[in-house]
Amino acid sequence: MIAIMLLKGTPFKKMADLDWKLAQKEMSNPESFKQDLMNLKPEMVTEETKNKANTILTKEGMEVDKVMKMSKAAGGLCLFANCFISF
Repeated sequence: MIAIMLLKGTPFKKMADLDWKLAQKEMSNPESFKQDLMNLKPEMVTEETKNKANTILTKEGMEVDKVMKMSKAAGGLCLFANCFISF
């Protein structure tokens, strides 16, 4: 979820602010959250932000198949973020 929040431009002051509480707030309106992701375009996100998200997504245990086994929803978001970055 941290990578997703980075990519969609969730406002924060420091990386520690991107926590589960903020993630829950971001997802509190599922339809709005879905629309935000559907409207997100690669050209809207800086390379620096993509690199930060990629750093998170390349940590051990963040492989899409491993995340998918733990949670289909989290796995889908992980897949989305990986595909978005590689676009």
